[in-house]
Amino acid sequence: YMVDEPWGEDAVNANIRLAELMDRVAPRIKRLITAPRDPRLQGIAHIWVPGGLPEAAPGDKESQERIAIWQSKQAEMWWYICCGPVHPYPNFFADYPTIDSRMVFWLTWKYNKTGFLYWGVEYHGDPKEMTPDGPTERYTLGTPSMGNGDGTLCYYGPNRAFYPSVRLNAIRDGIEDYEYFALLRQAVDQAEREGKHADLLPRAKELLAVDPEVLRLTDGSPNFAYTLDGEKLEVARREIAGMIVALGR
Repeated sequence: YMVDEPWGEDAVNANIRLAELMDRVAPRIKRLITAPRDPRLQGIAHIWVPGGLPEAAPGDKESQERIAIWQSKQAEMWWYICCGPVHPYPNFFADYPTIDSRMVFWLTWKYNKTGFLYWGVEYHGDPKEMTPDGPTERYTLGTPSMGNGDGTLCYYGPNRAFYPSVRLNAIRDGIEDYEYFALLRQAVDQAEREGKHADLLPRAKELLAVDPEVLRLTDGSPNFAYTLDGEKLEVARREIAGMIVALGR
């Protein structure tokens, strides 16, 4: 993990030096870099992790140029969220709909990302404001310009025991949703190799493209829209599960 979010000159130069060092002493260890925009940093890592989804802004020339550069370097393409982006992107904020936390992983699949990064699960502000029973009333979860709960996916109970938030449970469900897509992809590939289930494959491939009732592409920026109806998401997941079973017969 290289110097995080290298916006300033010092961070840019530190990452350049780090890449040169790693090329000499550990060239087979993968490097990950977050949010680089400086042209000097293009291609110096094996895993590119921009904030948000540059693919969701096809009209943004700069974003598309960065995508092309990293693709030419055969980099892995991840993404991340933290204090941004905000709506209409989903995020893990406490005051966003719970389905947002799950939809992050449907977007991860839809935009062909192979990884997702999140910076923390137990951030609770200034340690001086903590007591054995948790944070004091002076602790705030966020600023007015963004959602609350960035980096806070668990809460303290008595004796500093951790309890998962509803959002963390939804994140778990979203990761499992992504795994369903991955299992369906494997089942489709195997069926095609073995010449089986020709009658099921067209619908299976439609499911891999994501049900537009749940997540669809638009002409906007970002160029996607997603449902806030959890039942539609569950219906789509159940059909994916049924297709996995059917292709495995």
